[in-house]
Amino acid sequence: MEPAAKNETAVNQPASIGPVPKAIYLTVGPSGAGKDTLLKGALKKIGDDSVVFCKRHITRDADKCEELENPVTKEDFERNRGNNMYMTHWDRHDTLYGIPYSEIQPNKTLILNVSRGVIEEVNQKYTPHGTIVRVLRITASDHVLRERLVKRSEQTERKMAPEEIEKRIKDGSIAIDTTAPIIQVLNDHAKEEGIAWVAAILSGVVSVVT
Repeated sequence: MEPAAKNETAVNQPASIGPVPKAIYLTVGPSGAGKDTLLKGALKKIGDDSVVFCKRHITRDADKCEELENPVTKEDFERNRGNNMYMTHWDRHDTLYGIPYSEIQPNKTLILNVSRGVIEEVNQKYTPHGTIVRVLRITASDHVLRERLVKRSEQTERKMAPEEIEKRIKDGSIAIDTTAPIIQVLNDHAKEEGIAWVAAILSGVVSVVT
């Protein structure tokens, strides 16, 4: 990947937020929606570096981290937060999450996997500087989510009680408090169909806002 030209960087780097991306898609969705499958498939379909994932820091053991997560200790996380190294951060179930400013690239379309609670913060931070900020909500019908979660529970060591499955489905339908436009993809059918939709959205070909 070639670095941005110096004059371009100077124009697009307000001191308050660092590099300014072309667009930010804040992705949310319930467990079982197939979010990662559609996003990874869409990036492969797009086939260039115009759209990129942002990795996040997380206070979790390395062997429990996913591909786009970098493990850090709570001490390092707090130090980073104190040094203003995160463009946004949140905590959930005693785990800390943060998106480092170092992951933010100028003139790119970025995909950020975030908590609903920080969406409006990111929107208010970047929209005034010309970045297109959208919420990409990938979900599925309740009965599809239920089937997928039951199947996942059966295939893993950690079994989910029916009550936990229903809570996850309910949590996924909570309204998002933001002024940013929301684009929703209902992933009920073949994954190839969902991948095509997400690729078109991230490429700016379609923008179905709800």
